[in-house]
Amino acid sequence: GEKGNPKDDPKSYAEGVKLPYLRLLQLKKPKKNDIVVFNYPQDSVHTAIDRKDPYVKRCVAVAGDVLEFRAGKLFINGKPEQILGDQQMQHKYIATTGSQLDIPALYRTYGFLPVQEVQTQNGFLYDFQGLTDKTAKEIRELPQIIELKEHIWEKDTPGVSYKVNAARDAYTKNIDTTQSIFPINKGWNQDWYGPLRIPKKGDVVTLNQETLPEYQWIISEYEHHHLENKNGKIFIDGKESTQYTIQQDYYMMIGDNRDAS
Repeated sequence: GEKGNPKDDPKSYAEGVKLPYLRLLQLKKPKKNDIVVFNYPQDSVHTAIDRKDPYVKRCVAVAGDVLEFRAGKLFINGKPEQILGDQQMQHKYIATTGSQLDIPALYRTYGFLPVQEVQTQNGFLYDFQGLTDKTAKEIRELPQIIELKEHIWEKDTPGVSYKVNAARDAYTKNIDTTQSIFPINKGWNQDWYGPLRIPKKGDVVTLNQETLPEYQWIISEYEHHHLENKNGKIFIDGKESTQYTIQQDYYMMIGDNRDAS
């Protein structure tokens, strides 16, 4: 992958320059629809290091909210996301054409390119990662377009994604893509996700083998307890536990270009 993306490059920063810095105190908690700059969260392929991996996303749900994607549309607390207008969000589309698109013209008009072009027996397939409803409508009217269809994952299929132009076999040897969607035991994907309650300080959650993948990082990494799962039993700081009290508020951040985020 390209260097500089923390997921691809474990050292996406220079160590030679060390300038003094001041980290501002948090003046207010993130609110829904705020743009937030934050450290890259720890995940299965990369460990966040303070100051070195800034990410910029939008806060779509706060502590206590229930988040869900249904057929690619975002719902918060059972209601369609309205404030931003989901129609302004960017979704993945697959275009079928009879002839090659004028890519430079597309770029001049919209400022973006399809992420993939595949020649077929009858024409071309194009993968667009970030079309709003408005741009999709305009592209659909181009003379070369036979079909432009929003890409929606099938329900109950684990999300699997590959790096564009990467050898698929080489990639899958490095990362188990069948477990790429949090929490790994649900079978959720980018378009059918949840319902997931965003943990709130004071929540008392049930701990068992089914729920542990949802809370294990909160307990061990973010709230710094010693967590063990052995012989079917869960131990926190050496004590067998069947529930846990969440100690701080959590937030869900998602990029506006969701299908490429």
